[in-house]
Amino acid sequence: MVSVLQESAPSYTMVKNGLAYFNKDESCEDDPRPGHPVTVVTEENVRKNEKIVLADRRIKFWQIAEELQISKERVGEIIHEHMNMRKISVRWVPKMLTPFDKQRRLQTKVHAMDEKRRKAAEEIQGSKVGIEAYGDNFLG
Repeated sequence: MVSVLQESAPSYTMVKNGLAYFNKDESCEDDPRPGHPVTVVTEENVRKNEKIVLADRRIKFWQIAEELQISKERVGEIIHEHMNMRKISVRWVPKMLTPFDKQRRLQTKVHAMDEKRRKAAEEIQGSKVGIEAYGDNFLG
């Protein structure tokens, strides 16, 4: 080790103490420290977050983070991963639609298509009448 690390090599005593430390079933993981918990994505925070979002679907990440005293990144994780929601326009909506929502979406699309067909038919009918009237004047 000395030949590779030269002067920055640890002493024999330091290596011996380190080996004894790990032989006592110690791990390389950090010991728990006081302060913030390791994770803030708990069931309690998920429930609180869900309650806040359902009360106001236009709420922003920073407002939720401020209220729950957690980071915006954890708020995003809770909303996207645990609540399965995403932001559409300015509202939070579930990723999975209910059967009622799917039926309503289908009815809306069918109604919109019918309306387009009706308007197109009116335009075609109006243009035929215009062409016939113009043709009579042109030929006459």
